[in-house]
Amino acid sequence: QFEVTVRTALQEKAFKLLESSASSHHHHLEVKAPMPGLILKVTKKVGEQVELGDSVIILEAMKMENDLKSPSSGIIENIFVTEG
Repeated sequence: QFEVTVRTALQEKAFKLLESSASSHHHHLEVKAPMPGLILKVTKKVGEQVELGDSVIILEAMKMENDLKSPSSGIIENIFVTEG
């Protein structure tokens, strides 16, 4: 028996980025979309506590919904986008 995780190239890039961010001790991190798209939902508010991997924004790109996750734990200082 083998346990296998299958990821697209984009998912693998995001996974590696999350891993490297988790190991670093940055205090000012940004969540950036991997591609242009429409912001469907902002799931957190300024001042909220987030943990590594928490959903922050739902982005629609190429008719697919992408869940952008927090690269580290902390408190949200600013949100520069709005839904729509």
